[in-house]
Amino acid sequence: MGQSTVKQPVFFTVQVVVTLTGPMEHRNRARELFEGMNWKILEAQEEPYPTVLLPGGDSPSRIDRRATYRLAVPVESGSAGRPEVLASQQVKDLAEAADMDLRPSRADFSRRQRLQEPHCFVCARRSEHPHPLIRWKFNLERRAGLHDTGTVLFGSLAEVEDLVGPGCVRPPFRRRPQTHDESPRLRVGNAHILVLKFVTVSWLLRLNS
Repeated sequence: MGQSTVKQPVFFTVQVVVTLTGPMEHRNRARELFEGMNWKILEAQEEPYPTVLLPGGDSPSRIDRRATYRLAVPVESGSAGRPEVLASQQVKDLAEAADMDLRPSRADFSRRQRLQEPHCFVCARRSEHPHPLIRWKFNLERRAGLHDTGTVLFGSLAEVEDLVGPGCVRPPFRRRPQTHDESPRLRVGNAHILVLKFVTVSWLLRLNS
């Protein structure tokens, strides 16, 4: 349960606009694949299908229609290549594997300098153990970063919670979300070390009092 010494993966979010052309079953399949890839749909424009049968009795859902999606695609920092190129390639690879006409049309990646980038640690949820001492100990360790999963996500607190779910992220310091999103940030490693030092000093002062 201790903190891992393995280098933490860091992910940036690239917004990719993709166009899907195909029948209704491809549209439904694409949404399932996006969810499985942890790509959040930020915006969707789907051309409607006819509501009447086509000549010959074919179902309207079998004709091709176009849909455009704006996706939030996480890309691991440190990968070779620009984030927007890597995100577009992920879309192309997914389209080829699923045999769908899914094409990226635009990829946008813009972020502040690393020292200014808000970031959160992905961690375990707060303990709901019935024993108060065990619950208190776990949650104290959680605040100190001892139950982090090893993943760091850049972005606002709301954006990160959209990706991993509420209650599963921990800002480097206990701050209001607005302050967390706007204030300068230390590098991830330095921030983590400072948190652990602060908790250790607090414990020593409490024991000596």
